[in-house]
Amino acid sequence: MVKFDTRGIHFGPIQTWLGFLGLISYEIYLVHMPVIHLLEWAFNFEFRYGSFILFPITMAVSTLGAYLMHRILTAPSLRKRERIYSFLSNRLESFSRSFTPLRVQPQKLDDSNDS
Repeated sequence: MVKFDTRGIHFGPIQTWLGFLGLISYEIYLVHMPVIHLLEWAFNFEFRYGSFILFPITMAVSTLGAYLMHRILTAPSLRKRERIYSFLSNRLESFSRSFTPLRVQPQKLDDSNDS
């Protein structure tokens, strides 16, 4: 098996574009079917496998919709999640510093009480 190590190597605009598509890939997944149905309705056209007429338009509109969804919905949610996580981890850390655990001494069982 050959492993291709790309650390420290930059492939230029292709890598930047693929990174961008990777960033919004889940949003593209969520948006592409509504976009297809919207374009079918708008152009009164049935989108079938092998239909190359609406494919570039669908890709462009889906990518734009996914980018907008990422900027308006996903990115702010992720930032808020990080603030909440930071707040809770700081609170938990301060709580754990002030908490002193109970020290329980182990007791030996007395076998003479068995009847």
